[in-house]
Amino acid sequence: MSIELQILKSLSDGCFCSGESLARQLGVSRTTIWKEVKKIQQKFFIEIQSVKGRGYRLSQPIELFEAEKILSRIPPSLKNELPGIDILSVVDSSNRYLMAAASQGAHSGKVVLAEQQTAGRGRLGRIWVSPFGCNIYCSLLWRFDLATSMLPGLGIVVAIALVKALSGYIKNIEIKWPNDILYQGQKLAGILLEMQGEANGPAAVVIGIGVNVNMPGLASWNIDQPWTDIQKASGKCVSRNSLAANIIEQLVQAIKEFESGGLADFVSSWSQWDMLQDKPVDIVMANQNISGIARGIDKNGALQVESGGVIKSYMAGEVSIKNSFRYMDGQ
Repeated sequence: MSIELQILKSLSDGCFCSGESLARQLGVSRTTIWKEVKKIQQKFFIEIQSVKGRGYRLSQPIELFEAEKILSRIPPSLKNELPGIDILSVVDSSNRYLMAAASQGAHSGKVVLAEQQTAGRGRLGRIWVSPFGCNIYCSLLWRFDLATSMLPGLGIVVAIALVKALSGYIKNIEIKWPNDILYQGQKLAGILLEMQGEANGPAAVVIGIGVNVNMPGLASWNIDQPWTDIQKASGKCVSRNSLAANIIEQLVQAIKEFESGGLADFVSSWSQWDMLQDKPVDIVMANQNISGIARGIDKNGALQVESGGVIKSYMAGEVSIKNSFRYMDGQ
């Protein structure tokens, strides 16, 4: 563990810790501690208060990810599906990191959790704001015997799994097709799926999930849509390790159900979270715009839209609700 993370771990409870004590714990000089604290604030955008005679403390406590804590909260039957969890302090993108690992032969079930992303991505190439130590940035690799052409509804499976995990903290969450998670019209979480494989061969899928847990206001200046986080919505302090474990558990469980039973059960349960159901919508596609009334999803997870008395299915596109706030896709 780097000296930066060791300092953050020592200060994570939000209590004061003297420079002398930190120096003694880490076997460095007080001057080194002072320099590292300055670096931490600049690198991670974390405010560390310094008070003469008392030492240093974080302006608000943080909980760093710990693989052992997360794995201890996952049932043994599902834990056996996970070869390990990589905890990264800073990465450009957890999905990009895991896609590279997949191409090098990483095992199915490998999980990556990042404390911070410098180039977090969403659907359609949008930015996912990813400050240090306050949200969930998680990627899961899964290798399917199915070809990529057989996985069009996987986003539906993942969205439902994520809603089930988050519903333990917040009620009345909705899904905006295909896989944006919202609370009271505000973005709470997003999903990004990336695939490797041949059209007719086995597929490796990296499932990226971003969840706003306790987003600092200063970090949100370039978010281009209404957003919320779990702590604002619930009014409660949330353990990121527990939440990460819940998300991973629900994901693995849902994927195994999908592998054994297909998409049917997920399609039948979709309507209870569908925020577009029976609403006037516009779909923006590469070469056309479609207007109509959303009518749920079909057996393949495609959005059904009624226009001119005819219902058609659409597998892709950016959706907005007519005469209402424009909800943007992204993760």
